[in-house]
Amino acid sequence: MILNERQLKKFKSLKWLHPHSISGAIVLVVGFLITASSIIGNYYLVNSHFLHVYLLACALNSIFGAIILKGPPDVRLGFKFGIALQLSLVYICFRVRPAQLHFALNFIPLGWLDKLIAINLLVLVTYSAIRRREEHFG
Repeated sequence: MILNERQLKKFKSLKWLHPHSISGAIVLVVGFLITASSIIGNYYLVNSHFLHVYLLACALNSIFGAIILKGPPDVRLGFKFGIALQLSLVYICFRVRPAQLHFALNFIPLGWLDKLIAINLLVLVTYSAIRRREEHFG
């Protein structure tokens, strides 16, 4: 991939040491390592606490992204949906992690949070469908 001068200037102007950038880089690297090792049949990383690092980095990346949210209102709405969806999916991955990664003491009753995440996903899907229908039919 060859970047033109304008694209290269934009790439160089990115703020690489901001929390959203650092957590995004961690998500990218750790996610690649987990995926690559799983593809070759080695599930050690999935069955280790490395998975918790990945999930924490994903959640932090979403939260830091929400803090720096900019752009037109419709773009911000899309990012807000993406942030809510990513946080919901991180929670689901946390809940269905391998049994050996569960904590010794369940210090947080997670049943109510399961219901809250399900309602959140239902609202996201319903609102998206309504909004899509309004755009399509005017």
